[in-house]
Amino acid sequence: MATGLSLELLERLLSSKLTESGDSESTNVEKYLETLDLEGVANYMKLCIGKQGLKNYRKTAKVDKTPEMSSSGEVSDGDQLSSEITEGPTPPSISFPGEKGATSLTPESFIVVMTGAGLSTAAGIPDFRSEDSGLYSRLKKDSSFDLPSPESIFHIDYFKQNPVPFVKLAQELFPGRFNPTKSHFFLRLLQDKGLLIRLYTQNIDGLERRAGILDDKLVEAHGSFHGARCIDCTADADMQVVKESILKGSVPICSQCNKGFVKPNIVFFGEALPPRFQDKSAEDLPICKLLIILGTSLKVHPFAGLVERVSDSCPRLLLNKEPVTGGDMLKSMLGLPTGLDFSEERGYRDVFVGDPCDISCEKLADLLGWRDELEVLYKKELDLLLEEQKSDPLLQLVEHTPSTPQGQDEI
Repeated sequence: MATGLSLELLERLLSSKLTESGDSESTNVEKYLETLDLEGVANYMKLCIGKQGLKNYRKTAKVDKTPEMSSSGEVSDGDQLSSEITEGPTPPSISFPGEKGATSLTPESFIVVMTGAGLSTAAGIPDFRSEDSGLYSRLKKDSSFDLPSPESIFHIDYFKQNPVPFVKLAQELFPGRFNPTKSHFFLRLLQDKGLLIRLYTQNIDGLERRAGILDDKLVEAHGSFHGARCIDCTADADMQVVKESILKGSVPICSQCNKGFVKPNIVFFGEALPPRFQDKSAEDLPICKLLIILGTSLKVHPFAGLVERVSDSCPRLLLNKEPVTGGDMLKSMLGLPTGLDFSEERGYRDVFVGDPCDISCEKLADLLGWRDELEVLYKKELDLLLEEQKSDPLLQLVEHTPSTPQGQDEI
């Protein structure tokens, strides 16, 4: 990141529509945003939270001039650009207390987060699609599951015929057996600091909840173990009884109709996503000013399409082991540009960091000056969760249950 680049100029460049390739401002955009990286995103976050992130930035009451740029494309030391931006979308409501012309405004939530299985691999939970270590790879090799295909374990039609393989897997992955990673607690910091609009997760492991993400801030796009119901009569089930049944290795049966299998409220293939997903995404994405995507292949729709629903001036940060695109499925089928783009030609606002999620979140916390807070929160909350695990007798059952579920429990 160019050290002479002011935060406000970064916002101005990000807000440019890039419609006229010959325009001088478009040229400046190309010069600066080709260096947009994790540090640049951190500086953009500081702008949105209302903090002064670079030494040469000073806020003034109105526009004085556009800073002169050196031949290298950097803003010269001492140049100033005021808060009044007359081009592009209205910038976030921010202020720098104590500076002339500033007003006291509280930072508003501006971040939407999308997460996938890669967020939880450091907790010991496999992702789905890794060639050697992924869940589907394991299910394909493990004959004890006896599946027609690895994906069948999450297909509603197969579950209706044979729920045993899913119960066996749920016994291993049931919430409470695993603890949140440092990345989960970084997202908790975003929430606690009032910056998080919403966290959209594909994960069913419940680690966001265990990390302290509030119900109102969480959209579990593919459902969770937080509730359960009968697949026949749809009656809600007592989750404590469901938990006991699954951890003992038994298929839970509905106590209302006395015949239907009880399934945790996880969205299987062949089922619709929760209405909350559509309702909140329509509300959140248009006002998002930073989209952070962690640990997902962006291959499952409609979740993968969320990346396309933010504004053209919204930076998109991908923290993942490999670059992925996502985007609108119809556009992709028609061969039209869609999703994240890290190319030099079009990738003016997309940033890719290829480290494991925990390392990337540590780096971002360092750049934001939050590292000490993150470490304290992580240690404190993890100690509490470990004590909670030790005191839960049901979790101790897993070590002593047979490898294949045997019976059925009525609940």
